[in-house]
Amino acid sequence: MKSMKQTHQQLKIELDNKRLKFGNFDEIYFPNNCVICGSSTQNRISKHCYGKYISNYDYTKNYFFSIPICDDCLSNLKLKTGLKAKSGKLLLISTIIGFIVSIVLYLLTLSIFLSIGIVLLSFLIPFRNYKNKTKMKLKFDDFLKIYISKDDVNSVFIDLKNEEYARALREINFEKFKEKEISKKKFEGDLDEVQ
Repeated sequence: MKSMKQTHQQLKIELDNKRLKFGNFDEIYFPNNCVICGSSTQNRISKHCYGKYISNYDYTKNYFFSIPICDDCLSNLKLKTGLKAKSGKLLLISTIIGFIVSIVLYLLTLSIFLSIGIVLLSFLIPFRNYKNKTKMKLKFDDFLKIYISKDDVNSVFIDLKNEEYARALREINFEKFKEKEISKKKFEGDLDEVQ
């Protein structure tokens, strides 16, 4: 019981709704479930969290995280917008062509309403397509935010959108930390204190 209290004090994992605070840790373990949709996956992406200079400390820690994300969510994260996307290029080209065609038709028919209608159609139809495609784009910070505590260099906050995932992440890391402590004490020959 005494070692359990020491372990909890050493690791300092606090859960407040969907925010986790990790203090005094070597590594954070994420389950093999996607952070965004929760499906089982083996794919992982790298996320870095760089420390800033804080006075009265000799150094600040930089953290590296390997975060599980499934292929579908990853493709929606990497979805291109603007002129990098095909639909953005199509929008620009069709608007330019519609503008040129409307000028030519205005010169031939002297109908301002026909010209304005062609410009609007050549813009609105591709714009609707572009908006539908960009709605699928996901932002990583909407689902997971990682930042270093301003007060303590050794503490990291993780904000998750999914509360169940936050609880699972806390439990997994607490169990892994206990396993490390047991193996460390076993290596040192102090297994009697653990039991």
